[in-house]
Amino acid sequence: MSKRRITVNILQSGQLRPYADTTTRGTIFIEWQGMVGFKDKDAPFIPWDTLSDEIVKNVYSHLVRSWKETGDWTEPKLKKFEKIGEATWEVLVSEAYTD
Repeated sequence: MSKRRITVNILQSGQLRPYADTTTRGTIFIEWQGMVGFKDKDAPFIPWDTLSDEIVKNVYSHLVRSWKETGDWTEPKLKKFEKIGEATWEVLVSEAYTD
């Protein structure tokens, strides 16, 4: 059996000031524990650095905040997606302020 561990840190969420766009900024760190049996259940987790950007985006959008690649201007949009370290990505999603 293989295990995966996902750590999400929310760095910012909400409006920075009145009438501003709503933003959600966070980091996601993904690691895995290889094929382990009953004897190897304490095997260490290893940073999963070979994941594609699309998989990481999909995981983040399901766990934290979803967005639309295209569509109406009022829909949440992905503003930043950057790999910042080993198996660590920073994600910023912004939704336009509507009254």
